[in-house]
Amino acid sequence: KRRTKDGGYTQDGANPNGFEGAWVTPLFYDPNNPMNIYTASNILYKSDDFGSNWNTIGESLFDGNIQNATIAQNNSEIIAVTYGSRIKISTDGGITFYEISSPVLPNEYITDLSFNPNDDNNIVITYGSYSNNNQKIFMSNNLGQSWENITYNLGNMPILSVAIDHTSQSTIYVGAEIGVYKKSLTENSWTLFNLDLPNTSISELEVIYGSNTLRAATWGRGLWEQKLYGRENYPSIMTTRISNQPTEYQPKEGFDQFVTSSIQYEGGLNNVYVEWSTETLSGIIPMVNDNENDDWVSETPIPNFDSGTKVFFKVFAESNDGLISETYKYMYEIRENIFCTPSMNCSVGDGFQLFQLGEINNESQCEGYGDFTDLSTELVQGENYNLTVTTGYGDQYIKLWIDFNDDTEFSEDEVIVDNFIIEPGLNGSGIFTETIEISIPEDASLGQHILRAKTNWAGNVPANACEETTYGETEDYTVIITTSSLGLIENDFSFTPIIYPNPTSGKITINLINYFDDVSIILTDVNGKKILSKNYFEVQDIDFSINQPSGIYFLTIISEKKKAIFKLIKK
Repeated sequence: KRRTKDGGYTQDGANPNGFEGAWVTPLFYDPNNPMNIYTASNILYKSDDFGSNWNTIGESLFDGNIQNATIAQNNSEIIAVTYGSRIKISTDGGITFYEISSPVLPNEYITDLSFNPNDDNNIVITYGSYSNNNQKIFMSNNLGQSWENITYNLGNMPILSVAIDHTSQSTIYVGAEIGVYKKSLTENSWTLFNLDLPNTSISELEVIYGSNTLRAATWGRGLWEQKLYGRENYPSIMTTRISNQPTEYQPKEGFDQFVTSSIQYEGGLNNVYVEWSTETLSGIIPMVNDNENDDWVSETPIPNFDSGTKVFFKVFAESNDGLISETYKYMYEIRENIFCTPSMNCSVGDGFQLFQLGEINNESQCEGYGDFTDLSTELVQGENYNLTVTTGYGDQYIKLWIDFNDDTEFSEDEVIVDNFIIEPGLNGSGIFTETIEISIPEDASLGQHILRAKTNWAGNVPANACEETTYGETEDYTVIITTSSLGLIENDFSFTPIIYPNPTSGKITINLINYFDDVSIILTDVNGKKILSKNYFEVQDIDFSINQPSGIYFLTIISEKKKAIFKLIKK
């Protein structure tokens, strides 16, 4: 099993220790808490942290490995598993199971099973045998107490997969030895649903709620997608995300979580909104579109809650003619707002003995973790810089992040040095120095951020910047991202105040990097006429507007007997 927590930038393994399952191992998540995932050998495993840690549930269920497993859409306590021709069900979250095999069911290999998302008592199972028995699809309306043969006009065709959609018709789709077939829950015949699909075996089917699509995994012919029957003209909610995607460390307490969805629809949308809830509270937040792309963003963030709170939400999109699409239920847990300080063993020379970037020139010893955030340097958007590092042991992998969004987590899109190797393959001590060119993104967030530098011996530095490896070191520094000194005329400060945008359509932001007790700003035109004069107290960021015609203006910033002057261009 492989997992990704950052949209595919990185991936890692997610198997329980010592796990040995079937060749195609069941893997499924809890629809009411997507961070809970399950897998199975001859017993059931559950992880409540998306595969980082696993616990076994209950006892051995069969003589061999479980081959198919699924969970009910509304009641996560209901889980069904199969092995060969046998099927068992649990109504207590997998702690105990009871047999629901029946003499009515054929003594054949079960290929798949699916709960009806509109009725947890309703379950469909399929058989892939070539037996001439007209027994390929069976349904129960009472959690397996009784079964009905619904093979109907499909005859003796082997059936390999099944999925039931969330529409009011509860349309059942089955993947056959050749093609896909569908019928509503109440119909008594199957219809070919093979739109542009090649003639091939359909190994797996999956219903995607937000986009109202059915996905089919084929045997050797790739992955295919088609709109659900009856939902061809519904809005398509393609992707949904929050400001800080959920991990073991995110989102953190105190950080606003806006919801953004990409929605495709040829007609007009009448109402797009987020429904959120916790154990005790709930609410609705409208979403708005800037008309420049398909993205809709919640007008306000989901309310902040204490760490440990689980927040659930869905996105709804309603067309002008009343067609409503909705996503799955998403969930995230508020994490404690702490800054991780991973410490590793650098006693034999691993890690940094010199870290030199811009105005940072730090010779250090073995700290394991070194907090050097009192050391800082300015870095300009879009510029390249030389980073010089010295280590005392060979085969050192170097990775650097800048926390551009200041969420106290270092993500893969914030990496500026990705596993540069000093003295590759050398297993020994010495003094090894390398200079690495780094680039600051042109759209890097302005202002003060934390730079994290990590090393690891003889292997990649983990994508998780909080993870501790056996050997290596972590060091944190402060960097100040600025724009190029466009318009800077004079500066007495020990840093360069950040003024943006420049040129401007009127609005100006001043970032002073640090807080000042008393700040004065003066704006004049090219003739020296004073346009604006204002004092601010205990301030770091200042916003103001130039409510004057287009032209050139001069901004003077004064504090603590220091002065900076900038030329501003009003477009």
